Amino acid sequence: MIRSSIMMMVGLVIFGEVFAQGLVAYYPFRKNANDISGNNFNGTVFGATLANDRADNPNYAYFFDGVGSYIDIPYDSSFYPASMSTAVWVNIESTPDSGISYILTTSGDNRTPPYDPFRMRIDAAGIVEVRYEGNFDSLRINLRSTTSLTPGEWAFIATSYNSSTGEGRLFINAVLEDSEIDLMNLDTNHIGLRIGAGQNHNRTTRIMEFFHGRIDDVRLYNRELSEMEIQQLYLEEPLVGIGDSPEMVPAKIQLKQNYPNPFNPSTHIDYTLPDAGLVTLTVYNLVGEKIRILVNQWQPAGIYSTHWDGRDNLGMEMPSGIYLYRLFVGNTIQTRKMALLR
Repeated sequence: MIRSSIMMMVGLVIFGEVFAQGLVAYYPFRKNANDISGNNFNGTVFGATLANDRADNPNYAYFFDGVGSYIDIPYDSSFYPASMSTAVWVNIESTPDSGISYILTTSGDNRTPPYDPFRMRIDAAGIVEVRYEGNFDSLRINLRSTTSLTPGEWAFIATSYNSSTGEGRLFINAVLEDSEIDLMNLDTNHIGLRIGAGQNHNRTTRIMEFFHGRIDDVRLYNRELSEMEIQQLYLEEPLVGIGDSPEMVPAKIQLKQNYPNPFNPSTHIDYTLPDAGLVTLTVYNLVGEKIRILVNQWQPAGIYSTHWDGRDNLGMEMPSGIYLYRLFVGNTIQTRKMALLR
C-alpha cells in the first residue's frame, strides 16, 4: 500500500512538473471524453463505450467497435502547431481485414490537395503507420513500426515532429521504431481531431476506417517530446481510482512546511491540489521582494513536490535568513516561512 502511494505521488509529480509543458490536450478518459489540460478541448462521443483501462479501472478507457464509433474534438488552431508530439495507449481487438484503421488524425478535407497534417493508424498486419505532411503535397514524412501490435495487449505509441530539425520519430513501448527527416511546415486544415476513425479524406465526406479496440490516455503537445520524456510516460503508473477514492485526490489546497528546515543548501516544498488550476509558487524575502519563482504553470489535481536551492532567479546564492514561500491557486493564497543557514 505504501509503495503504491509512493508510485502514485511520483507519477503525479512527473506529470505536473514535466508533462504539462506544451500540453495542448489530454484525454485520460475518466468516465468521459473531457480534456483535462486546462484548454477545455472536450470530445463528443459517437458510439464508443466506456471500458476498463490497463490497470483494470472500470470506465477509464473507451472501446471502439470497429464499425461506427469514434470521438470528435472540434477544430482549434492549437491542433496544428509547428512542432508536435502525440502519445496514446491502445489495445486492439482486431486488425482491419484489409486496408487500415485510424487511431488519431487531424488529416483529411474535401479540398485538393488532401491537407494531411497528421495521422496515426494501423494496417492489416498490425503495423503502426504515422504520417506528417507539409504545406506542399510533395513534402511528407511516413513512419512505420517494425513491431506489430498484438490483439488483447496494451501498447504505448508515441510520435513527434521537430520543425527545427525536420525529424519525425515513432516509438512503440518507448522503443524507437522509425525516424525520417524532411524539413517542412506542417499542413493545416479546419476539421479538428478525431479519435478512432478516419475523416473526410481524399475528397469524400464519409467517416471511415474505424478502429477496433480500446484507446486511453491520449496526449497532444505543441513541442517535441524527448526520448527520456517518452520513456517516463511509458513507465508512468496508471492512477488507480483517482476519481473515486478520497484517499487519492487531495481534499483541499495545502502548502506544507518545507523540509529540512532550517536548511543548507536546499529544501523540499510539498503542496496538494484538489482540482486543476493555474499554480504559482514563489519565494520572497521578508521585505516582500520576489526572490525565486519555483512553479508557474497549470497543473491537474494531485500531490506535488518541488525544491529550492537557496538561489534567486539569476542563480545567485542568497544569504542566511528567513524567507517566505507563497502558493497562489485561483483565489487561494497560502504562505509559510523557512530558514536558510549558510
